Amino acid sequence: MPRYEYIQSTREKFVNPYTFVPVDFGKKETKDINAVVSEASELLTGMMKCTIYAKTPLAIPDISSENIENEHSSYSFESTPDGQYMIPASSLRGMIRSVYETATNSCFSTLKENTLLNARKSGSALQAGLLMNENGEWKLYEATRYMLRFYEKGKFQKKVSDLNVEVWKCPAYEIIRNQNGTFMKILGKNVYSGEKVHFLPLKDSADNEIQYKKIVKNGIQECAVVAKEILPYGGKEGYLVLGESMSNKHHESIFEKKERKKLSNIVIQRAMEGLDETVKVYRSNINRMYEGKKHCGYPEYERMKDRGCIPVWYLEEGRGIIFSLAAMGRISFQKTLNQHINQKQPCQSREKMCKACLLLGMAQKDAAVGGRIRFTDAIMQNSEKMGKEMIPLAELGTPRPSYMPFYSTMKAPHDSEVKFKIPNYDTQGVTIRGRKYYWHSKDFKEINQNAPSIGPDAKRNASMQVADIGSKFVFELYFDRITLQELRELVWTLNFWENKADGKMCHKIGHGKPIGLGSVKIVVDQIMCRSFSEENGYEIKEGEDLIDYSSEEPFNDSNDRVRTIASLKRICNFNNAMKTRYPYIANPNNVYIRSDDKNALASHHWFGENKSARMRGHDHPMQLLPDVLKAQQDLTAYDIAEQDNRQYRSRR
Repeated sequence: MPRYEYIQSTREKFVNPYTFVPVDFGKKETKDINAVVSEASELLTGMMKCTIYAKTPLAIPDISSENIENEHSSYSFESTPDGQYMIPASSLRGMIRSVYETATNSCFSTLKENTLLNARKSGSALQAGLLMNENGEWKLYEATRYMLRFYEKGKFQKKVSDLNVEVWKCPAYEIIRNQNGTFMKILGKNVYSGEKVHFLPLKDSADNEIQYKKIVKNGIQECAVVAKEILPYGGKEGYLVLGESMSNKHHESIFEKKERKKLSNIVIQRAMEGLDETVKVYRSNINRMYEGKKHCGYPEYERMKDRGCIPVWYLEEGRGIIFSLAAMGRISFQKTLNQHINQKQPCQSREKMCKACLLLGMAQKDAAVGGRIRFTDAIMQNSEKMGKEMIPLAELGTPRPSYMPFYSTMKAPHDSEVKFKIPNYDTQGVTIRGRKYYWHSKDFKEINQNAPSIGPDAKRNASMQVADIGSKFVFELYFDRITLQELRELVWTLNFWENKADGKMCHKIGHGKPIGLGSVKIVVDQIMCRSFSEENGYEIKEGEDLIDYSSEEPFNDSNDRVRTIASLKRICNFNNAMKTRYPYIANPNNVYIRSDDKNALASHHWFGENKSARMRGHDHPMQLLPDVLKAQQDLTAYDIAEQDNRQYRSRR
């Protein structure tokens, strides 16, 4: 039966939907909120009237309007209680804050404390182990793994005898999986993962334990007889290990306890926090790919913690250790995202606030400061531009920071060991790329139609009511006791110093940014403000007295932000719109796709091939996400091809 391989295309190119604006993670200017107000020679209070012009269709879904038919969700456009279409103030605030944080070199205000980064790890790098709770403290023991055959729903796997190995008869034990837990039927008893069992290793005719490599590689032994009680004819003691379901799976495991690892309680506790986070990831929307399949999100994890025994796979990294619940599962890196962003962590003190927090406020456990600006909802002015029908939108990709060729950079790749290995987030010199932004695109219909998982019958996408190009929305922005410099920066953040409806500098808002939705131009129609000074008292001023668009932009006085502002301007320039799409597999030669492998063209094959091309014997380099300022943003698709089993194995 032929296998597939993936070869870099010679003609299929694409632009990834997102890129990153670089950030100096070592700098964050901070001030005392009281000092900002008291030291200003003049403070301004007033309001702006602004208009939003849709450059592309807009999708602002009203979550409360969700309608589900045949597992497919539909959403109406957001509206006010009296039925006017609108863009919520919270959406406007988030959009403007993101740009203002970038332009002012401010903190990552929405980042949660100790945010962990996850990635999938190959099983060859992980070792079997047992976490045991001893007197309230968790200890890690090495373990020897034994393989245990099972069957599900009456479907038996191949017998050992079918593999031409002379062995004892090897029974297959029944396994039951559901959302409440996973257990194995062993001699009429329900045995859960982490529970103690007794077993006999598989033996040959000479009564010697057989190395499982005679049947499957890796030198792992197989179990013959398992019971919950001590076997009358001897055997070994171990702990049952039940993983999640996967295609062609025919074995679970038993871990035999060995020597204890000499690790500090702090190291183990830190690794267990990472394990907790990994389980949350499996149970979150990131794993919606398992909808309709057998993956249950490790429901037995809490049961194992309560019983004091957790079978794990572990990886020693430097002075730390990482735990996973699967041999080829997700792990959490030791270094948190907060540590990667260094000085850009969310502000925590009234005495040390970045420019964005000074203007828009902050809310932390020990300190809270109200913002000095407030948005109203943006009300639609030409409702005839609102689409009447629900449009099926393409399935959108979930952010995957674990894919390092896109989300990270390497500051010092000079170490020979690093050059020829794929680094991870714990590798010295690795950092995240910056703040994520989406390219503008003028080709929504084409991008949407050509994307996979499109149509009302698809389950992992949704249909939405969409506002057409040319839609207009009006909102007001109120400000209270801000400086003239802050006002100039705020206006620049709204219109990029280009105050006209047909301007090129645009924002992105709403749903569907990767497929060409959400590009908008903001125009500041009016500024009215009241100022107070000791000399002149209260004065009413118009915008023309405060903002001169022919003058120098408010951020040109900072040399340390030249590259940041240039990058921001490039990606926000609607004239730089790209025909974007997520990485994909092409089939130019119409390769026949087997009925049992409908997933052969799925985009994850692109990421897998790109990351491990050299390991597979291919000579093309790994494709990295281009820098935002590079003229060419093209990446190359991979073509699907066939090869026989022998060739496939040789490449592996």
